[in-house]
Amino acid sequence: MLQDLGLHTNEISPYEFEIYEEEVRLLCFKYEPENELSFSEYHDYATEDQIKAMYKYVAWFVTAKGYRIVRSITDLTHFDGSFAGIGEWFYTKYIPKAIEAGLRASANVKPKDFFAQLALDELEEIAGDIYEHQVFETLEEAYQWITNLEFKKTEVL
Repeated sequence: MLQDLGLHTNEISPYEFEIYEEEVRLLCFKYEPENELSFSEYHDYATEDQIKAMYKYVAWFVTAKGYRIVRSITDLTHFDGSFAGIGEWFYTKYIPKAIEAGLRASANVKPKDFFAQLALDELEEIAGDIYEHQVFETLEEAYQWITNLEFKKTEVL
Protein backbone atom coordinates (compact mmCIF):
# COMPACT_ATOMS: atom_id res chain seq x y z
CA MET A 1 0.00 0.00 0.00
CA LEU A 2 2.82 2.45 0.80
CA GLN A 3 4.46 1.92 -2.57
CA ASP A 4 1.19 2.72 -4.37
CA LEU A 5 1.38 6.18 -2.77
CA GLY A 6 5.04 6.77 -3.59
CA LEU A 7 6.27 5.93 -0.10
CA HIS A 8 9.05 3.61 1.07
CA THR A 9 10.36 2.45 4.45
CA ASN A 10 13.73 2.18 6.11
CA GLU A 11 13.90 -0.12 9.14
CA ILE A 12 16.60 1.29 11.38
CA SER A 13 16.34 -1.26 14.20
CA PRO A 14 13.80 -3.79 15.50
CA TYR A 15 12.22 -0.84 17.34
CA GLU A 16 12.47 1.93 14.77
CA PHE A 17 11.62 2.72 11.15
CA GLU A 18 11.17 5.71 8.89
CA ILE A 19 8.84 6.36 5.97
CA TYR A 20 9.95 8.49 3.04
CA GLU A 21 8.46 10.01 -0.06
CA GLU A 22 11.43 10.11 -2.42
CA GLU A 23 14.16 11.63 -0.20
CA VAL A 24 11.79 13.44 2.18
CA ARG A 25 11.27 11.79 5.57
CA LEU A 26 7.59 11.92 6.49
CA LEU A 27 7.55 9.70 9.59
CA CYS A 28 10.01 8.44 12.15
CA PHE A 29 8.53 5.73 14.40
CA LYS A 30 10.12 4.34 17.56
CA TYR A 31 8.92 1.81 20.11
CA GLU A 32 10.07 1.94 23.73
CA PRO A 33 9.36 -1.54 25.18
CA GLU A 34 9.99 -0.65 28.83
CA ASN A 35 7.09 1.85 28.72
CA GLU A 36 5.02 0.11 26.03
CA LEU A 37 5.29 3.47 24.29
CA SER A 38 5.16 4.36 20.61
CA PHE A 39 6.66 7.60 19.38
CA SER A 40 5.70 8.96 15.96
CA GLU A 41 7.34 12.09 14.61
CA TYR A 42 5.72 13.51 11.47
CA HIS A 43 7.55 15.80 9.06
CA ASP A 44 6.78 17.89 6.01
CA TYR A 45 3.45 17.40 4.23
CA ALA A 46 1.55 14.19 3.49
CA THR A 47 -1.79 13.61 1.80
CA GLU A 48 -4.68 12.13 3.75
CA ASP A 49 -4.21 8.81 1.92
CA GLN A 50 -0.51 8.81 2.78
CA ILE A 51 -1.26 9.55 6.45
CA LYS A 52 -3.76 6.69 6.62
CA ALA A 53 -1.27 4.36 4.93
CA MET A 54 1.44 5.36 7.43
CA TYR A 55 -0.88 4.65 10.37
CA LYS A 56 -1.76 1.28 8.85
CA TYR A 57 1.93 0.52 8.42
CA VAL A 58 2.55 1.37 12.08
CA ALA A 59 -0.22 -1.07 13.05
CA TRP A 60 1.27 -3.76 10.82
CA PHE A 61 4.81 -3.18 12.18
CA VAL A 62 3.69 -3.32 15.82
CA THR A 63 1.61 -6.45 15.23
CA ALA A 64 4.35 -8.19 13.22
CA LYS A 65 6.89 -7.53 15.99
CA GLY A 66 4.47 -8.59 18.73
CA TYR A 67 4.67 -5.21 20.48
CA ARG A 68 1.91 -3.82 22.63
CA ILE A 69 1.28 -0.09 22.72
CA VAL A 70 -0.29 1.25 25.90
CA ARG A 71 1.02 4.81 25.50
CA SER A 72 1.57 6.83 22.34
CA ILE A 73 3.21 10.17 21.57
CA THR A 74 2.67 11.91 18.24
CA ASP A 75 5.03 14.80 17.60
CA LEU A 76 3.53 17.12 14.98
CA THR A 77 6.03 19.95 15.52
CA HIS A 78 7.45 19.62 12.00
CA PHE A 79 4.29 18.63 10.13
CA ASP A 80 2.95 21.06 7.53
CA GLY A 81 -0.59 21.33 6.23
CA SER A 82 -3.98 20.05 7.22
CA PHE A 83 -4.91 16.48 8.06
CA ALA A 84 -8.43 17.26 9.26
CA GLY A 85 -9.94 14.94 6.66
CA ILE A 86 -8.71 11.84 8.48
CA GLY A 87 -10.51 12.65 11.73
CA GLU A 88 -13.56 10.48 11.24
CA TRP A 89 -11.48 7.54 9.96
CA PHE A 90 -8.96 7.96 12.77
CA TYR A 91 -11.50 7.94 15.59
CA THR A 92 -14.00 5.45 14.15
CA LYS A 93 -11.62 2.92 12.56
CA TYR A 94 -8.03 3.25 13.78
CA ILE A 95 -8.30 4.27 17.45
CA PRO A 96 -10.97 1.69 18.41
CA LYS A 97 -8.67 -1.07 17.09
CA ALA A 98 -5.70 0.45 18.90
CA ILE A 99 -7.70 0.59 22.15
CA GLU A 100 -8.77 -3.01 21.64
CA ALA A 101 -5.07 -3.90 21.29
CA GLY A 102 -4.17 -2.12 24.55
CA LEU A 103 -3.80 1.63 23.90
CA ARG A 104 -4.82 3.64 26.96
CA ALA A 105 -3.41 7.14 26.42
CA SER A 106 -1.89 9.42 23.83
CA ALA A 107 -0.08 12.73 23.84
CA ASN A 108 0.25 15.08 20.90
CA VAL A 109 2.91 17.75 20.55
CA LYS A 110 1.50 20.86 18.88
CA PRO A 111 2.52 21.62 15.31
CA LYS A 112 4.08 24.97 14.42
CA ASP A 113 2.15 25.13 11.13
CA PHE A 114 -1.14 27.04 11.36
CA PHE A 115 -3.15 24.60 9.22
CA ALA A 116 -1.78 21.58 11.04
CA GLN A 117 -2.76 23.22 14.34
CA LEU A 118 -6.31 23.76 13.08
CA ALA A 119 -6.48 20.10 12.06
CA LEU A 120 -5.21 18.97 15.48
CA ASP A 121 -7.81 21.17 17.20
CA GLU A 122 -10.53 19.52 15.10
CA LEU A 123 -9.24 16.04 15.89
CA GLU A 124 -9.23 16.83 19.61
CA GLU A 125 -12.89 17.89 19.39
CA ILE A 126 -13.80 14.65 17.63
CA ALA A 127 -11.85 12.55 20.16
CA GLY A 128 -14.01 13.53 23.09
CA ASP A 129 -13.57 11.02 25.89
CA ILE A 130 -12.85 7.92 23.81
CA TYR A 131 -9.58 7.48 25.72
CA GLU A 132 -7.12 9.60 27.71
CA HIS A 133 -5.31 12.17 25.56
CA GLN A 134 -3.60 15.52 25.98
CA VAL A 135 -1.89 18.12 23.79
CA PHE A 136 1.44 19.63 24.81
CA GLU A 137 3.71 22.45 23.71
CA THR A 138 6.88 20.35 23.94
CA LEU A 139 7.96 16.76 23.52
CA GLU A 140 9.48 16.81 26.99
CA GLU A 141 6.13 17.73 28.56
CA ALA A 142 4.33 15.03 26.58
CA TYR A 143 6.89 12.37 27.54
CA GLN A 144 6.80 13.35 31.22
CA TRP A 145 3.01 13.17 31.33
CA ILE A 146 2.57 9.93 29.45
CA THR A 147 5.34 7.95 31.15
CA ASN A 148 4.01 8.94 34.58
CA LEU A 149 0.52 7.64 33.89
CA GLU A 150 -0.31 4.49 35.78
CA PHE A 151 -2.99 2.03 34.82
CA LYS A 152 -4.55 -0.68 36.94
CA LYS A 153 -3.76 -4.15 35.63
CA THR A 154 -7.47 -4.77 35.12
CA GLU A 155 -7.64 -1.75 32.81
CA VAL A 156 -5.07 -3.18 30.43
CA LEU A 157 -6.34 -5.82 28.04
